[in-house]
Parts: sequence; C-alpha cells; structure tokens
Amino acid sequence: MSARIAGLTLIVAVALSARVGAQDASFARRGDTALGIERLLGVTWTHARTSNGGSSESENVVSITRVTSPVSALLSTYSYPRLGLDYFFADAVSVGIAAGYAQTTGSKSSSSSSSSDLASFHSLLLAPRFGYAHALDPLLALWPRIGATYAHVWRSGLGGSATLDQLALTLEVILLIKPFSHVCLSVGPALDLGLAGSSSNGFRSNDTTTTEIGLQTALLVDF
Repeated sequence: MSARIAGLTLIVAVALSARVGAQDASFARRGDTALGIERLLGVTWTHARTSNGGSSESENVVSITRVTSPVSALLSTYSYPRLGLDYFFADAVSVGIAAGYAQTTGSKSSSSSSSSDLASFHSLLLAPRFGYAHALDPLLALWPRIGATYAHVWRSGLGGSATLDQLALTLEVILLIKPFSHVCLSVGPALDLGLAGSSSNGFRSNDTTTTEIGLQTALLVDF
C-alpha cells in the first residue's frame, strides 16, 4: 500500500512540475520584450513590376533563404535575415520594429587577365509593426502582425550605379512554439504587398513595385 501511495505521489509531483514549467513558458504578457533573428530560413515568391510612360514589364522569381541574402539583383528586397524587437505594452498587444542589412560582393578572374571585382549589391530595410498574440496552449501561440516595410537597395562597381526604393504593407501570421523558457521558434506565412517604389540606373528612372509572399522562420528570446 505504501508503495502505491508513493508511486501516486510521484506521478502527481511530476504532473504538477510539468504544469508549472508550461506556465513558466507563457508568452506575450504586459512588459515582455521579444528579440528575434527573423526570416532565417524560408522560401519566397517575388513579383516585380516596372513601368515607364506607356510601357511596363514584370519579373517573377522564387528564392530560398538559408541564413543568407537572396539579394543578387535589384529585385528581391524584403526576404532576408533581419533583427526584430517587439514590446508588449499590454497583455497580448505588441509594437515593434525590424531592421536588416544585406550585402553581396564578388570577383572574377581568368588565366589571361587579372581578377576584377563584380558589382556589389547592398540592401537596408526598416519594418515597424503592431501585433496581437493569442495563446493556443502554454507552449503554442498565434501572433499576427501588421506593419510597413521600407527597403533601399543600391548597386555599385561593375555596370555602374543603380538604386531601388520600395514601400510595402507587411502582413505576417506567426505560429510560436516555445519548447523552453524564454526561447521561441516561429514559422508562418509572410506577405509584403508592394505599395510604391522607384528605381534608377543613373540614366533612367522607373516606377517599380515589388510584392513578395512566402513561408518564413525565426528564432526568438523573450525577457
């Protein structure tokens, strides 16, 4: 009998410990801050439309991000790793901003000539946003966010200079998974809907808008 009582006591203690651990893993309380490395891994479809006068053209690109930048031309502008910071000023309600910088450089050489630098591409973005986190479980939550993203891309070196400025409405629906206290993994769809933009190569300026939609992941810590 005493052995059964001891066994039941142990089971109850383990269950209570797991419950307390799950409660400690809660997220999005008033005063919480989330710091994350976003869009680490993902797949993105990009649509860019350029117009000048009565003519226009469009391009479609699919890119895969693996902790690197897909910015290899003046086209893919939003989907590369960035640092995000969000503050919950009320339970479940957040305000935040993400910022990112990407650079692509290279060189070429041949047996008959010395090496030379290729064009360099640089991209800078800022993305303020609001969000609302809804707990599904002590370890799971949905965190929809809405905001705007401004991206500035420029090229220098081989081929001359060129610039691209873009403004997009950004919508994200994030599934948060919190396996450990203060650590979250996230996955979900992201839409950057192009609202306005322009591009220039030093000789000609165009109206250019870029829209991207994809599936993205992130790693976050909260404190």
